[in-house]
Amino acid sequence: MNRTGLLAVLALLAPFFAHAQDKPRQDAPREIRYCTNCATVEALKPVPAGGGAHGYEMVLRYTDGKVKTFRYDNDPGLRVGEKVKDNNGVVVRDVPAKPSP
Repeated sequence: MNRTGLLAVLALLAPFFAHAQDKPRQDAPREIRYCTNCATVEALKPVPAGGGAHGYEMVLRYTDGKVKTFRYDNDPGLRVGEKVKDNNGVVVRDVPAKPSP
């Protein structure tokens, strides 16, 4: 192909490349999802456990607005305001994922 033919082909293709660069991405609309087991410790207080012993009552408020109360024989090691996850009745501190490099 000679130089004139190559320039003619590039001239024909130029609008396609320019259009592809100018076109905004058409991503699918973002879906709002709730973490069904994410919660915040709303209250933590000592309560009588019977026989003179003390236990703890912890109230969690989930992201969907539900409230659930857990009872512990010992201090669960969490504080009011902490973000937690309820893994089938086992409450654990919610540790944010580290960003990937």
